[in-house]
Amino acid sequence: MARRLRNLIALMTLTATIASAAAGEKKLSVPDGYDGSWSIAVSTREGPCPDGRSYAVRIKNSDVSYPGDDIDVDGSVGTGGGVRATITKGSRSASISGSLDRKGAGDGTWKSAGDSLFACSGTWTARRGG
Repeated sequence: MARRLRNLIALMTLTATIASAAAGEKKLSVPDGYDGSWSIAVSTREGPCPDGRSYAVRIKNSDVSYPGDDIDVDGSVGTGGGVRATITKGSRSASISGSLDRKGAGDGTWKSAGDSLFACSGTWTARRGG
């Protein structure tokens, strides 16, 4: 009888532990706090690329997208707000990195890829909304 009671208590403890772990996993899968519309202001620091452009992007399930005709954004936002992406338009592309915060702001850098004739780099700032 005592052995069955110990086994029952052990089983209940194991069940409670598994249930707690599952509850913790559910908390981690809550939608990302960075989802929504963001306005991105781009500044060119070096090179012949246009300066002072603004873009409206959308983040959904950590994936970044731009609702434009011929612009492809391949990137994501990590759980800590880290941003990594490559933006491609035609044969030109640029890599971006930086971070967003949950309060609705962010910043980072960008650099074009390709030949040195059109090499550009700069900074970007972000704010939620757009």
